[in-house]
Amino acid sequence: FVVVVVLPTGIARHCTPCGQCGQLSSSGAFGDPGSEFEGRWFCNLCWQSWASHGVAANVRYSGASAFNGRQAFSWGQPSVNACARERFQKRETAAASPSKAEQSPSGEDEVLLTSRQAFEILAAKCPVFVEPDLSSRKIATKSKGGYVWGGELTVDGWLKLHGERGWILTDMRGNDGVKEVVRLHANETTQVAIGGYHSQGICCLEVCCDQAHVRQAPSHESAVMSARYQGELVFARSQSFNGWVRLAGEHGWMLVGAEDLGQLLSPLCNMPHVDLWLLRDVWAAARSASGDMDNKTSSFLKDAEAKARLSSVQKLGQLEYVEENKCWRSSENADQNLVNDGNLAQDDLQLSQAGILRKLFASAFQDALREEPLRGLVPEIRPCDRPVLLPVQEADEELPEETLQGPLGPAMLLEHGGTVYLADASGLLFEPVTQRLVGVWNPDARVVEAPPIGLDPSGGMTMVEHDGGEYLMTADLSVFNPKTWKRVGRFDPETNSIMETPPEEVSLRMAWDRPSPSSVGASISDLDGPSDPLEQVCLERAEGYFARKSYRVAAREFTKALERCAGASCVDLEEEVAILHRRAACFKQLREYQKLLEDAERLLKLNPSDSEASGLQQLASTELARRQALQRR
Repeated sequence: FVVVVVLPTGIARHCTPCGQCGQLSSSGAFGDPGSEFEGRWFCNLCWQSWASHGVAANVRYSGASAFNGRQAFSWGQPSVNACARERFQKRETAAASPSKAEQSPSGEDEVLLTSRQAFEILAAKCPVFVEPDLSSRKIATKSKGGYVWGGELTVDGWLKLHGERGWILTDMRGNDGVKEVVRLHANETTQVAIGGYHSQGICCLEVCCDQAHVRQAPSHESAVMSARYQGELVFARSQSFNGWVRLAGEHGWMLVGAEDLGQLLSPLCNMPHVDLWLLRDVWAAARSASGDMDNKTSSFLKDAEAKARLSSVQKLGQLEYVEENKCWRSSENADQNLVNDGNLAQDDLQLSQAGILRKLFASAFQDALREEPLRGLVPEIRPCDRPVLLPVQEADEELPEETLQGPLGPAMLLEHGGTVYLADASGLLFEPVTQRLVGVWNPDARVVEAPPIGLDPSGGMTMVEHDGGEYLMTADLSVFNPKTWKRVGRFDPETNSIMETPPEEVSLRMAWDRPSPSSVGASISDLDGPSDPLEQVCLERAEGYFARKSYRVAAREFTKALERCAGASCVDLEEEVAILHRRAACFKQLREYQKLLEDAERLLKLNPSDSEASGLQQLASTELARRQALQRR
């Protein structure tokens, strides 16, 4: 028979089996009062193992939340024999390395082990779901104050547990009166590539390097499956905690960026008005049809996307929101009924503004897919499985301004007569893809007029002012009135004035100049910097962008200045060298080592004793060699 002696709480009974390892032990303690493990006995060996892993280290075990906060044991050191310790170590190894039946083919669990993060449970009761879906089956409940390991995080906030089965929603976002559920532990450091909350459960990224690999697992050691090239769009469903993203709707991982490689993918956030899952399906279908994506196909897809976005915004103007009924309806002066025309279903009128725009975008984009050239490029679309999404909160889908970058600065899309234009603030209209000048928008008559005679913006344009009035000057120094688009005259840099016909001098002050009492007779050569006013503008802009750490835009402006410098009748080598050094500084910050190498070699041709250029050349060569070595792995 067995004599059981009842001892006070927290003191072990004689030779009680441990609730974790199952070994008999006389040294240990019960689970924390109030937790789901209250009343369960655990031996000192298990307690000490969890403590040695740090706070919340042993989340692989079902008793994780019972062991948090244990730092020392007043009842003495555990006394276990070597066999027991060996059995525990085998159990530890087995938990860290799942059996082959439990492993994914690419060994993702082993790779994610190196980047997993500890999360603290904040909610009183934290349910664990079998799938990232609130309607799926609950398989466990974690208690407040406990910790869990997370190996993967979806872009809409689901945490995949590592070492145990299940998913936890990190933030309920006010649903059922609950907000934050778990939070990254304060002692953990993490590298999250995609920030923020993405209500569609997917994030769009653009490849910003020459080539980025798709790998089987989130590791440089993993096998390469395929490649994506500069300008292509890729779509992520989730991410690890060391800069990798899992592709949506297909198998594979891609690295967003790293210290030694620089930025590889650029997240395109804040796109709740675009059906990103449809966009993903279209890009996947285009890749399946043609193999590697070429620049022509990529341009067609982006152009169709831009037109569909503009079309959705314009069609939204046919609707009005009825606050009393909390739904949309056709406005009184609407030209078309979007429901009768098949653009929307009747139930769609209950959606949010972003939801309506997504539906209209999908309708317009699918219309474009039925026409050339996309009909031949995207012959068949196979929709992938979409996740079950959380109820949308109003703040989750704030709409961005529909602004783009035109040849002369910020621009927007304008559709007229079935044609889409890229319009800048002055009213000039450009072809969206080639950005060639095609006309001028007349807002009063609402017509597209022919381009002004003699206006050639291909070399760039700059704004100049005189007596409070603004003028536009082209690369050939022709000056135009932006209100009438009539040619005013030609700028004479020697007299700093406009020569009109009939001859009449109008003194002109550049818009970037500081106010002066009198600009009459001022020479452009008196200004600091180059004598070419357009080159001066480019340099002013470039330095401003560089100061704001907008290195990519700054490099583009330095490139424009170099082009103006090369086209000058008399080339100033010192000036060219100075601009090259500034552009090289941009490429160094951007970690674009191929371009940095080209600028460094160009500088050394101009001045072989340039020590700074020699250092940049060595840096670029070393980094490029390292990247090539990593890509060959």
